[in-house]
Amino acid sequence: MSADNPQRRLDIRLGWLGGIIDGEGMITVIKRSNGYNFCPRISIANTDKILLDEVEKIFKELNLSYHFQSKSYKVGEKEKIKFEITVNGLRRCSKVLPLIIPFLISKKERAEKLLLWCEYRLSKKSRERYTEKDKEILSIRQRV
Repeated sequence: MSADNPQRRLDIRLGWLGGIIDGEGMITVIKRSNGYNFCPRISIANTDKILLDEVEKIFKELNLSYHFQSKSYKVGEKEKIKFEITVNGLRRCSKVLPLIIPFLISKKERAEKLLLWCEYRLSKKSRERYTEKDKEILSIRQRV
């Protein structure tokens, strides 16, 4: 495959994204404020806007849903801005994970388990109660 090959260019960009998620990202399940619902989340946070702009560009090219936000905070006397891209929810995460899993290293197992759980939950009727299988898959959260 030459560098001009669109699939090769996409693989390079996804490889870069996988590296960013391994280093700067988070792949997890969060407990909603009501304490009874769980939500898968992929996030990348950094103070480097150029880095997050590139992540956003890749997400847009692949037509992936995400949320972008920035927050100001102080470090001593300096004001800093943290930029964050988040992907929340079963459907959104189940679209992103298969694209990045082949390119992950340190978070690969976590991502595979999260994808397994997303697919399992999506196969259920909406709002169906959590089962022992959910608990089994979610129990890996401590290692994740």
